[in-house]
Amino acid sequence: MKRLACLIEVTPESGSLGVSALQFVESCANQAIDVFVFFYGDGVYTVHALRNTPTDEPPLQTLWTQVAERPNVTCVACVTAAERRGVTSNYVLSGCRLGGLGEWTEAMATADRVVQFR
Repeated sequence: MKRLACLIEVTPESGSLGVSALQFVESCANQAIDVFVFFYGDGVYTVHALRNTPTDEPPLQTLWTQVAERPNVTCVACVTAAERRGVTSNYVLSGCRLGGLGEWTEAMATADRVVQFR
């Protein structure tokens, strides 16, 4: 099975880039690709469970939860970036977890492709 490592550094408020990242990950997962998603920097806001989404925006929290709970998708948010932004393990979306840069490094080393949304 092919492996993809995806780094997401965009906030949910950054417009269409966050939606594009979600669609890309979902498309890869639909093609039976193992996907490792690492949320870094302001990207950790994407997995914050208490974030309020305006009604005129896509429900990214719900959509990311659905993708993260797929068996071939692993979603990890950088613990240091999360803590600096007030995102704790108690308030991370279902299917996602906090982890360290070592996991991201390992995912890059074993991936067939690395993609960054910044």
